Amino acid sequence: MNTMTREPLVSVVINCYNGEEYLSQALESVLSQTYSNWEVIFWDNQSTDKSAKIFKSYNDPRFVYCYAPKHTWLYEARNYAVERTKGEFIAFLDVDDLWLPEKLESQISLFGDVNIGLVAGDYYEHYEQLGTRQLFTIVVPSHNKIIESLLQGNFIGMFTIIVRASALKQLDQPFDASYHIIGDFDMLIRIFENWKLGWVHQPVGVYRIHGNNESLKRKKMQIDEEASWIVKMKNNAAVSGIKAFKLFSDMVLYKDAMYFLNQKKLTFALQKAYTISSYQLRIRCIIKCLYLSLTKKQLSN
Repeated sequence: MNTMTREPLVSVVINCYNGEEYLSQALESVLSQTYSNWEVIFWDNQSTDKSAKIFKSYNDPRFVYCYAPKHTWLYEARNYAVERTKGEFIAFLDVDDLWLPEKLESQISLFGDVNIGLVAGDYYEHYEQLGTRQLFTIVVPSHNKIIESLLQGNFIGMFTIIVRASALKQLDQPFDASYHIIGDFDMLIRIFENWKLGWVHQPVGVYRIHGNNESLKRKKMQIDEEASWIVKMKNNAAVSGIKAFKLFSDMVLYKDAMYFLNQKKLTFALQKAYTISSYQLRIRCIIKCLYLSLTKKQLSN
């Protein structure tokens, strides 16, 4: 039953570190929302460019500027920003992404279902170098399959979500500050242990792919963080008991082996390969290692 008959405050968290290139477009996309009851919590992670000047040039009382007392990794910074929020709901927007005008309005009404803790939606992937866009849309999994689906591949764009503040703040910590890449994924898994997902089947924003995205630049860090996450989750039966958790664990080992293989570190790659429990993945990895070994021998002869 939908009981949402008012316009609750939505806190929009924007974390920024030297984001001057796209910042104005991100801010304009918030100002263009058809839903007006929002605030922007702008967390300046000690930027050294013109980000602060750009943000402060907007004369809107809904814009709140916060300067970090120290520079931190993203998810520690996000936690600090969340502490400053006043809204019943919290949304996130990175400085290099933007929202479409009906984003907030189309999503907030779904929270009339009191069991929904988080709402997301379709979005466009914009490839900067090619100047092209591609629609990202999915068939939303049923409630009891959400975590399993996330383990098979994170299908939720963080900049598309609105989360119920009470759901986020009842976690041990909104974001695990030890992560720099996978903090969003970890938060989503923990949210869906107790809450349902709502989905808007229309594009709500644009995700820029420009080569400087953190998750693209730091592949090895992501692999290491995923390995650490697996260890943490082994004691959580609600997650580790899912069949997809084992496959996720094997995929992390496989990606780590491929990383070492690309670095021409054959011994490390083989060591990782032999720890993969999935027979198919293990054999695939070993074959690639043997191929590299044979290629190196041929080149040396």
